[in-house]
Amino acid sequence: MQSLVPEVDALSAAEAAIASVFPSHQGVGLRVLGEGWDYTSYLVGEDLVLRVPRPRTAARRLVEEARILELIAGKLPLETPRMQLLGGRVPVAGIYPMVQGVPARLDAMSGPLLGRFLRALHATSLKGQRPRWFRWAGVGHGWESGLRHFCTSALQTLGPHLEGHLLSALDRRLRSFLGDPRNFRFEVRLIHGDLSSEHLLADPKTGRLRAVVDFGDAGLGDPAYDVRPEWTRWYGRVSPGFALRQRFYRRVEPLHAALYAVETQDAARLAAAIERLRADVES
Repeated sequence: MQSLVPEVDALSAAEAAIASVFPSHQGVGLRVLGEGWDYTSYLVGEDLVLRVPRPRTAARRLVEEARILELIAGKLPLETPRMQLLGGRVPVAGIYPMVQGVPARLDAMSGPLLGRFLRALHATSLKGQRPRWFRWAGVGHGWESGLRHFCTSALQTLGPHLEGHLLSALDRRLRSFLGDPRNFRFEVRLIHGDLSSEHLLADPKTGRLRAVVDFGDAGLGDPAYDVRPEWTRWYGRVSPGFALRQRFYRRVEPLHAALYAVETQDAARLAAAIERLRADVES
């Protein structure tokens, strides 16, 4: 199991790089903003965000994230970060100006903005470039094979933590979706891949959605993965197949939370994720 603790040498190297690139921020101190599978994010002073790969093997994902942010810069209806890589050929960290905002509440004002953002993101011209695949698709070098690998690995990892009837019910549901080739007939697009509430930022004064951040999971994938069913009214008309995939991905969502809880040994998070899985299967 990979350690989720940032390597001390990586953080020290990042601080040294900050001093050389942003001398005004030398010694200002770092505050943890958030932690995930691949990165720890720090606030540098009051206006810069530092992303340190965790473990160091995540550095290549940082390079890809910077490429994607450059690809979409200035082309979408909401603000996105512009990342500068720190270090040599293998970056020790990425840094960008902090996007000011609070977690957005999606309502009649902000919802349509998100819908336009997602339409524009999914229509992004790649201009001959080939960004990485979304996280699970990268394992199998394609969406279908990656999704199959993810589902199989998830059930194997979570099996010891699930009641037998729940494990069997999940296995049947996953096999039903994966066994229908129609569920993989879509055009691959650039997707964000992690549109949780903390990654949608609103103006603190007006409440209006203004920015989308954290493109650490962004890559090629199924646009239906980005669009929660309740967001469809803002995204626009979708096909029945798109709608079916939307529902499936939301049912798979607790598997991510459960796997992260197992890896971080977070019993409370694991219990909450399993309860979501149980409630969905029993509904």
